[in-house]
Amino acid sequence: MSEQQLPEGWQMVKFGDIAKHISKRVEPSETELEVYVGLEHLDPDSLKIKRHGVPSDVSGQKLLVKKDQIIFGKRRAYQRKVAVADWDCICSAHAMVLEANSINVVPEFLPFFMQSDVFMDRAVAVSEGSLSPTIKWKVLAEQEFCFPSKDIQKDLIKLLFSVEKALTLASDARDSFEKLRIVTANDYLSGKKRLPGANGTWKSTKLKEIGVFKSGLTYSPDDVTNNKRDLLVLRSSNIKGRDFVLGDNVYVNCTVPIESQARVNDILICVRNGSKHLIGKTALITEQAKYATHGAFMSLFRTEDYRFVFHLFQSIEYRKQVLRNLGATINSINGKDLANFKFMMPDKKERGLISDFLEQFDITSNVLTQKVSDAHEVKRLLLTRVLNREL
Repeated sequence: MSEQQLPEGWQMVKFGDIAKHISKRVEPSETELEVYVGLEHLDPDSLKIKRHGVPSDVSGQKLLVKKDQIIFGKRRAYQRKVAVADWDCICSAHAMVLEANSINVVPEFLPFFMQSDVFMDRAVAVSEGSLSPTIKWKVLAEQEFCFPSKDIQKDLIKLLFSVEKALTLASDARDSFEKLRIVTANDYLSGKKRLPGANGTWKSTKLKEIGVFKSGLTYSPDDVTNNKRDLLVLRSSNIKGRDFVLGDNVYVNCTVPIESQARVNDILICVRNGSKHLIGKTALITEQAKYATHGAFMSLFRTEDYRFVFHLFQSIEYRKQVLRNLGATINSINGKDLANFKFMMPDKKERGLISDFLEQFDITSNVLTQKVSDAHEVKRLLLTRVLNREL
């Protein structure tokens, strides 16, 4: 679109004219900063950073971030990870650290613009690479966008802040309920509280006594394809919170034994990852991933008691055992250690009662999560219409 065709108050700008790229490297072992932010700590479509790690969690050079600078996930940009730092910290080298060029943009408006489909679609389009597409700053800086004047930006910020406030309230309600769910689940999974009709005995049980683990497989780069008719490979990106998700998909064209292929209600487990936060994270396999295979950094646990065990895998006791068994030099847990994880468990009847009870919490949690998702969609629609000059 030429300048002459643009409505009053709008102009074509290069992204490099409204954003500055900050690339200061830091060794985690040498910094006095207390916060590390990895891409796994960023929620899609959320400007707020709600969790983080510490520098001792990671090794290798990271990026220095100052308060109010923007952390943008340049790797797999389709995950839509953009957030504003609330403190000085370090972040993953798979991110870009940006700050607004206040000459051309109101600083508060830039993060909102970066959340828009207009920006994200372009970011995805200029990403390079197949398995882990990544954006180069030099390429992104040259991208041109139709952009509002600073006066229009100021008016839009008022509207966007109102939407953001509603989104925050919905997110806070969901997060508060999630804290209640976690406390309640741990009380019943540990036997601290008992349900009516539950009067059986509890006994120490190893996971290998109630199910089997299926280790992941290593694939040659020549096996990897983009053909959706080939076997889907399950990876850590398929676990979001406690949920199984698709979208960041990789496929392989090779023979995989049927017993190593996923079944509905198998429990997918991340057993190796650059981030300690993701080790041990789990999700239940859905119908969409039936017959999928899984990579070497993943494992499957197959058990008839999947409902109870899946809740057990969200417990404090499970997390403690994961952290106790982490590799000394690599963030990983091996299959033998997993099989020997030991828990106090009730009889089959009480396991069923506890599963039924906790699933009621899951239903409410899903409703609240959907409300947050709806609020995000309203925000995305508003940004799209604004930047397409439909409002």
